[in-house]
Amino acid sequence: MLEGQNELGVKIPFITLTNGGGVVEDARAKELSSQLNANIKTSQVIQAHTIIKSLVPKYKGKAVLVLGGIGDSVRRVAESYGLDAYTPLDILAWESTFVSIVLHMGAQYSSFSYHLLQNSISPFHTLSEEERSTTRPGNFSTTPIHAVIVFHDPRNWLLDTQIVCDVLQGRYVESSLWEEMKKANPNPVDLIFCNPDLIWRAAFPQPRLGQGGFITAFQAVYQAQFGKTYPFTQYGKPYKDTYDWAKVVLRNQLAEVEQVDVNHVEMPPIYMIGDNPASDIAGANGA
Repeated sequence: MLEGQNELGVKIPFITLTNGGGVVEDARAKELSSQLNANIKTSQVIQAHTIIKSLVPKYKGKAVLVLGGIGDSVRRVAESYGLDAYTPLDILAWESTFVSIVLHMGAQYSSFSYHLLQNSISPFHTLSEEERSTTRPGNFSTTPIHAVIVFHDPRNWLLDTQIVCDVLQGRYVESSLWEEMKKANPNPVDLIFCNPDLIWRAAFPQPRLGQGGFITAFQAVYQAQFGKTYPFTQYGKPYKDTYDWAKVVLRNQLAEVEQVDVNHVEMPPIYMIGDNPASDIAGANGA
């Protein structure tokens, strides 16, 4: 009906807006098309992290750390947007490689010292072969991370919290490079979350913790360790930036339907349909 199969023969621009994510929009569109028995286009899908596309020019040529999902799934999403993305597992893989080189150059270290040092970033997590197969090489002493972006719900809160704390404090990068970065901004690494939902409905009878739970836990740990929370940007429903991005997408669709320049589009009223008044509807009303 929305695609023009209605009494007036009029196409009605629409999007699906979700706080979910973790996959590329094309995959989500195919999933929704199957579930709804309708043709949902990739351009009609806005996930929690789709808005990150708008930040690609800002981070062009700069490394970012992406969190969430399984293995390197969110890295693949970030790279599809055009970001130079690394994961916490990449940092663990770099650590073990770096330590091997250091110990090879210093024969005074014993094999016991090697095993202590190679797990020093995260004492309770040793990379499995499967995890290592998903990593990409990087030298984080000379390649500074400019943003930490939580695309999807993190799976290993302890590991991710430790590594993000380290990155925000410049613990991997060379000190001279870190001091240079801090001259322009006392908090030179941006921290971005894509989904504020504390809980969500899963198969279990009671709600499960979501990315909002990780945000709360991370900031509590950071404040306990450093005396203050870390400034961050929040996207996702019900935040205005996400709805503003949705307006841009709808405007582009309307321009295509009317076959006019997007700058000449007169936007009609936009209606939000959702099952969560505190998120879906409140966000639309506040946009």
